[in-house]
Amino acid sequence: MLSILRRYSWHSFAVITTQIGGHEDFVRAIRDLMQKTLYHEFKFTIVKIVTLKETERILIRSEMEDLADSEARIILLFASRQEAFEIMAAARDLGLTGKHYVWIAAQSVVGTQLDTPPGHFPPGMLGVYFNTTINRLYDELERAVTVFAHGLELFVNDHRNSNINLLPNLTCNGTGQTRWNKGDLLFKYLRNVSASVKQGPNISFNMDGSLKYVELQVLNLNNKGVWEKIGVWTDTGLDIKDIVWPGGSPVPPPGVPEKFNLKVTFLDEPPFVNVVPPDNETGECETSRSVRCRIAPEHKLVG
Repeated sequence: MLSILRRYSWHSFAVITTQIGGHEDFVRAIRDLMQKTLYHEFKFTIVKIVTLKETERILIRSEMEDLADSEARIILLFASRQEAFEIMAAARDLGLTGKHYVWIAAQSVVGTQLDTPPGHFPPGMLGVYFNTTINRLYDELERAVTVFAHGLELFVNDHRNSNINLLPNLTCNGTGQTRWNKGDLLFKYLRNVSASVKQGPNISFNMDGSLKYVELQVLNLNNKGVWEKIGVWTDTGLDIKDIVWPGGSPVPPPGVPEKFNLKVTFLDEPPFVNVVPPDNETGECETSRSVRCRIAPEHKLVG
């Protein structure tokens, strides 16, 4: 999501979540990524974070009124698909789905039914997606077994573990310690696994155990109300083709409000009007100021 913001120079954004599981982790991950060295030359600003507590459209609209009054034009959405239906309906009522607003939805909002029009979602909406079909699940099971087998092999081949037993000695009726004492040890070997697989990128892990090479699809809700794949994000960067922008615009919105307030401050001291003689040759003002001026009847310039 932050890569998309960076690509289109959207520095300011808002975050909307419901109380769906993982919403706090979602916000925390965004804050952590904003601090990474990768984005130091591109400054992000979170205009507002809204955690919705209500589920009915009218009540959701009330919770989002402050967002409608803010300067946020780019909004990240983390909710369930059903919750997102009501959220986007409320957003439409508040004028938050026009051509100047871009919504970027998480996987939980997009769901798995990409060919089903998602109701109140506005054309031009963007989404982040990874394949969760049953066939892909089979592939992931195969990858998981591969990681487990390689991790056990690394463990066994390490002579320091010759006298270590990995059995947890846990039973359903046990009353003792329920934590697997050797789990952390095996985790270190699983984390060091590197393997090539038939489907998807090669397997390798970061120090925290997360996958190092991940491929995510970037989706765009077209004018037919169908999610269309328009790009791919990997560890090497973001690759995006043409996008249907909100309101049918041929270019991305600026990400900031068009209207603004201008306050002018000046010192309360004379002179407020300068009277100078006109140019001898042209009879016009000698300066190039933007203030309109005229020649006074006594042939002096008033500016």
